[in-house]
Amino acid sequence: HIAGFFVAMYLTYISSTQILIANPRDTDHIIHEMIDKKITVYSSVPTLFLLVARNPKSKEIPSEILDNITLYISGAAPFPAEAVRDFEKQFHSENKFVEVYGMTETAVLVSASPAIGKKKIGTVGLPLPDTEMKLVDVETGEDVEIGKPGEVCVKGPQVARGYHKKPEETKKAFDKDGWLRTGDVGIFDEEGYLRIVDRTKDMLSISGFKVYSVHVEDIMIKHPNIEMMAIIGLPDKDRPGSEIVKAVIQLKEGIEATNRNKVGTLL
Repeated sequence: HIAGFFVAMYLTYISSTQILIANPRDTDHIIHEMIDKKITVYSSVPTLFLLVARNPKSKEIPSEILDNITLYISGAAPFPAEAVRDFEKQFHSENKFVEVYGMTETAVLVSASPAIGKKKIGTVGLPLPDTEMKLVDVETGEDVEIGKPGEVCVKGPQVARGYHKKPEETKKAFDKDGWLRTGDVGIFDEEGYLRIVDRTKDMLSISGFKVYSVHVEDIMIKHPNIEMMAIIGLPDKDRPGSEIVKAVIQLKEGIEATNRNKVGTLL
């Protein structure tokens, strides 16, 4: 994965630092290493951040260890704003938590939360220097207005020219002007901060309307009984060509079965 290559190898060379690569399934070990090695930067993905926070041992991390961490970096998937706030509160990471966005075709990154300056929880920050970004209608390819969802297109010196010996795939993803269609759906706010809301292939079609899974997830994750969840679409047998929304939910420990129906009211 390009992010792992960049963080685990390239940064080692340019910063002369020690990189700890932990088993993502062993959160006990991750917490132990955080304390033992007194880490200063914690880079991970949303799911693993949440799994570490769920581990009871995370509550025992000394304050001086948490205060020693200068930066938390999250990428690879959207991180619900409510979950970020909970994580920041538990890990003393206010103003230290940044989200980044990129892909292999863009040599790691195209946008990031500003290292110094205003950060917006739930966004992947601003375009990097010399990087152009725009949002286009998934079906028409026309530019969309600020505040409206569209497919993220990027252009810049870090963007690849195409796929090696794959002209058809290159033609689909790259236009003649060098714009790369990422396949991600995002929204720009009035200050230029980008929020990733879905993948184009994951958008749900509900009676002719486009529904973005992250929009629904952001609402449902606020329920106090929900630990983690994901939205998927299933064919609607009563409306050919349409889908119904299904939520796959992991409840928090200790939630009684009688409370499960209450979660359904959010749908």
